[in-house]
Amino acid sequence: MVKRFVIGKDLGGTKTDIVACEEDDAGKVVIINYDGHPVVMTVATKDFDSADDVVRHFLAKQEEALRGRPLAGIGYGYAGFLRNGSGRGLNMPFEVDREWMEATFSVPVVGENDIPVLVRGLSNLAESDFVPLSAPATFETKGPLKTLIAGGTGTGGCLVNHIVQTDGSNLYLPLRATEWGHLDWPPASYRIEGGQDAARLEREWRYFIFLRSHLMRPPDITRATLENALNLWNVYQFLRQDMGVEEHPEMAAAETSNDPAAKVCELAKAEEPCPICKAALELYCQIYGRAGQTIVLAHGAFDGLLIDGGAARKIGADHFRVPFMRALLKGVGHHQERMEALPVWLVNKPASGAWGAASAAFARVNELAA
Repeated sequence: MVKRFVIGKDLGGTKTDIVACEEDDAGKVVIINYDGHPVVMTVATKDFDSADDVVRHFLAKQEEALRGRPLAGIGYGYAGFLRNGSGRGLNMPFEVDREWMEATFSVPVVGENDIPVLVRGLSNLAESDFVPLSAPATFETKGPLKTLIAGGTGTGGCLVNHIVQTDGSNLYLPLRATEWGHLDWPPASYRIEGGQDAARLEREWRYFIFLRSHLMRPPDITRATLENALNLWNVYQFLRQDMGVEEHPEMAAAETSNDPAAKVCELAKAEEPCPICKAALELYCQIYGRAGQTIVLAHGAFDGLLIDGGAARKIGADHFRVPFMRALLKGVGHHQERMEALPVWLVNKPASGAWGAASAAFARVNELAA
């Protein structure tokens, strides 16, 4: 019997992850392997004019691996708010239209915000794919209500229901997603204790002014958004101006690359680190930590915080942990005890969002067939 397959896409502002999945004999959605390799691909989003073009490119490149299999459905996560699977994201080079894609490929299509598909994708990971950032980060000691936050070209978060199933496997279900492209970002307002805290706060104020004067356009000229603030390349550009030190020679070429933030990470972690890149990494993780604090407190989800997205993975747990956790636990008042007991994990395996999109597509295909 020829097995059908679905395509799952995680469409981000910088890159798009794509997978081809099938259902195994037990009905579990698994990534197809061909000639010993998973049928996956990562492409630069800006290289395409539409989400349909991404599908065509993937099918052409994977023609041999998928030959003889019928395409049963398409699922995608998209970095922006969607209505009925259609819309345009703030940092995206093209809009998506679910009905148009269904008509184009003659299969059911499921389109969601990219944060819920990241949450669904966690169900395909092993516990070893979650790197603990805090001392009490164990799966056994906390309950089901968790929060996921993911930063990259854009930023979003989601309330998560974590269910441990009877066979011991983990199921993650998105409850409420948020896009942060239009949330105000103010500098830290916690009590200044002098020394490094004072210096960090003053630098954040200067960063706020930089964002407002250099990156904002009407009608947003009077404010800076969290999405602009939590962007490693924006942080680097500010510090290049603010620190007044010589730029690393490799950074000039990186400006025109598909992912200049990746070079910032690389040079920040080098044996002889670039001072601007190192400072950018610390400020970025600091802002990330406060963003995590905000969403945990807003949801009241004290069972755990999950950090996903390519930016945090590029930085890595060793460089991410200290500035992130310091900011996460700073200035929480009467919630201090709850926050200090909060388990925090970094999701250390890429492309889980594409699998989550494929899983949602298979669920829709099976629903229509029932």
